[in-house]
Amino acid sequence: MPSIGFGLERLGLPGLKRPWLVLLFLLVGSAVAVMGLPHVKFRGDLTDIFKSSSEYYSNFKTYSKRFPSSDREVLISVEKLGLLERDNLKYLNEAIAELNFVDGVDGITSIFSINEVADKDGETAPLIPADYPKKDADYKKLIDRVKSHPLIKGTMLSEKNEDGRMALLVVTLSQETIDNGEDFLVIDALNAELKKLLASKGYKVGIAGENAIQKEISESILDDRITFNVGGFLIGSFITMFFFRRVDLILITSAGPLVAVLWAMGFIGWTGLNLNSFVNVIPPLLLVITFSDSLHMVFSIRRHLRAGKTKYEAAREAVLHIGPACVLTSLTTTVAMFSLMMADSEVIRSFGLAAGFGTMLAFFAVIVVVPSLTILLVRNEKSFLGDGGGNEGAFATLDTICGGFEKLVMSRYRSIAILGIALAIVLSWFHLQLEPNYTLSEQIPDHKEALKAASNIDKKLGGAYSINVVVNWDKSQKYSDPEVLGMIGKVHGILLEDPDIRNISSLAKISAWLKSEGKDSAEDLVSYMNEMPSHLENHFHDEGSHSALVTGHILDLEARQTRAIIQRLELKISELRVENPKFIFTTTGLPVVSAMQSYNMIVQLKWSLLSAVAIVILLIGVAFRSLSIAVLSIIPNMFPIVTVGTYLYFMGYGLQYASIMALTVSFGLAVDDTIHFMNRYRREKSLGIDIRTIIRETLLRIGPVLILSTLILIFGLAVTIFSDLPVTRQFGELNIATLFAALICDLVILPAIILYAYERGSSGEVSS
Repeated sequence: MPSIGFGLERLGLPGLKRPWLVLLFLLVGSAVAVMGLPHVKFRGDLTDIFKSSSEYYSNFKTYSKRFPSSDREVLISVEKLGLLERDNLKYLNEAIAELNFVDGVDGITSIFSINEVADKDGETAPLIPADYPKKDADYKKLIDRVKSHPLIKGTMLSEKNEDGRMALLVVTLSQETIDNGEDFLVIDALNAELKKLLASKGYKVGIAGENAIQKEISESILDDRITFNVGGFLIGSFITMFFFRRVDLILITSAGPLVAVLWAMGFIGWTGLNLNSFVNVIPPLLLVITFSDSLHMVFSIRRHLRAGKTKYEAAREAVLHIGPACVLTSLTTTVAMFSLMMADSEVIRSFGLAAGFGTMLAFFAVIVVVPSLTILLVRNEKSFLGDGGGNEGAFATLDTICGGFEKLVMSRYRSIAILGIALAIVLSWFHLQLEPNYTLSEQIPDHKEALKAASNIDKKLGGAYSINVVVNWDKSQKYSDPEVLGMIGKVHGILLEDPDIRNISSLAKISAWLKSEGKDSAEDLVSYMNEMPSHLENHFHDEGSHSALVTGHILDLEARQTRAIIQRLELKISELRVENPKFIFTTTGLPVVSAMQSYNMIVQLKWSLLSAVAIVILLIGVAFRSLSIAVLSIIPNMFPIVTVGTYLYFMGYGLQYASIMALTVSFGLAVDDTIHFMNRYRREKSLGIDIRTIIRETLLRIGPVLILSTLILIFGLAVTIFSDLPVTRQFGELNIATLFAALICDLVILPAIILYAYERGSSGEVSS
């Protein structure tokens, strides 16, 4: 019978004759991997997932260099009942002055940064003077002027005062701090000062912004790394111990996963791949994959030892009969992982590359470690004849469960087959209705402070995320020229018309305010802007690049909602482009690149998943040398994916990064059950017995190990639910759901379809 593993399973044979030599090779390989571990880098950049060759990302990075970009700004919300009362406001001003002395802070924009219009002598004074008016009536006038100022109202100061008015501080970090990677240290220092200066005095303080979010993402990634690696291994080892109850079998089963994860992490270190929220799930993923393959091998070894064979014979049988299926499962899983490299995202491509190579390393670890350690660790083959080499009660329970499946299938296979096929078709229709969907908050730890602070800013200041339209003009003109100001005003008006864009700021807004104060000349605007702190002035224009910024704010919306806003905006901006060819208008900002790029990438991932499904089914047909087996594998391989897809559809979640990646990965894992089932089915069929006996023996022999390996996969991936990152939790939850659906499909629907196809004579493979 030709090998479905293309002969690669024979890599495990040298370990039978020279186990010590193989062990030495493994130790050397592990030493090299350990040397790569210090090179593993951790990165929590919020924009990393959008890093690509797209125009949206290119514009985002270009204009981030010209204007104060979000990666240099830390947002601080300060709330208190009576915040604008004389003593509270004075203390807040003093606290902000202290914050300016924190190393790495370039400047702080707040309500105290805004100036009055110039007097008749051309002098400007702070809107909020150092010495507050002594009379209550005069102080009230000052506060009313502050609350109504166009640069403050709804932008730096909340309009409502129900549970305490909120003031927003924008801390700009120095470029040197960013370049040296010291932004997290500065945030820690700011946090310490805020607690000492403000929180201790009854002010409610929150820190948000891209840097603060990245800091919490990085901390969550480091926490997850420990939880995932330790938790995943302990769960796999515990299940192995519960069933085998023998030190030798436990060590043989557990050694492969350890080697696989160590080598994979070494590979990540040596290749310079950053460990992010997606790549971070690779270790537990490889742990459960390797535990699953190890179990199949060790189950076979245990069964042959119980039959009275020597450890050499048992290990050789496992290599030659179970090894081919492990080869094919590794190939199909690798194909699924590598399909993610079709995405135009560096982060997702890195995940696909690392997970694909990690899967190949996992197979190599299993096929080499298991037979070698069997020869070295199994000392007394006869002991397996007595106690069976494990927890016989637990194994009996698995046998009973599989017996129940066998009776169900044998008695109702026609109904199950027809219902399974019909259900797969219906679920596929719902799955295909899924639309890409994404929100920035998916990437942000939801049990920490940055998201809470951002949500509070969203609620009280109209949006923590900004959409920017950059206006570029000819070098011969200045921003104060009437034509340029008029064009900035038109863009400002376009943003103002959109009901979902709030708190719009621009040079046109400042110019209009100055005119209302009787200062309507270009010189008045230039004079006012020159009096601004440079970090505040740079939010409006960049003289060197002859460009100005019109900024609006939106809530943390779903990608499809943000796309609708951008499309409305672009429709009107495009008219300006046609009418004013001398000017260049570019729409950018984190929400823009997030919404537009996420939509494109999720669509790419959707097609990459379908491509992986087609390639895997073709690969199964080639490996088994059977078109009919390839056709029979379509339903059990598609069923788990479309089941979870239908769940996402009815829950209104749509396709997100985590969901489409989880479906791709879980497809690669779910195929394993089908391959092991069909491999066992083919071996039983070669004995020349009738089809009902073939299905019965296949279910009773392969069923227990499929249940046990799925348990390890499910419980091993369950460690992801402890993550603070929603994207990681969703990745694990959907994988678990898909694996459970795959198990039921392979133990119920697949054998029913084979029996039904045999009865109908529609499958040459099953009816020959």
